[in-house]
Amino acid sequence: MENNNPVQAPITPNVASPAPVSKPETPPQAQMPGIPPVSAPSNNSNNIVVWFVVGLIIVILAVGGIYFFLNRQQATTPQTQTTTTQTSPSPQPNLEDELNSINVPLEADADFIQVDQDLQQL
Repeated sequence: MENNNPVQAPITPNVASPAPVSKPETPPQAQMPGIPPVSAPSNNSNNIVVWFVVGLIIVILAVGGIYFFLNRQQATTPQTQTTTTQTSPSPQPNLEDELNSINVPLEADADFIQVDQDLQQL
């Protein structure tokens, strides 16, 4: 048996296929009144942290370089020898003689006699 009928392509109706629906990346979150939604950290905050760390390293290197430079300058500066002249201390007996020569009245009221006389004249 021979089949002389050619195979025909199936007939499809001219119906537009539905447009693909994109799914949201994150499921919608239920929002509570009075509580702001929490967003994921952005790349911008990571960028700020990186620049802060780089700046901190630069500052530390600058301070270390200045410290090294100043210490190196002090080490290469020739130190001059200073000679100190010692003055002869005053002899001990002279100090004791001066102390003994001071006349100190034993009565405390003797110091205030002149003050009392001045007050009575007023």
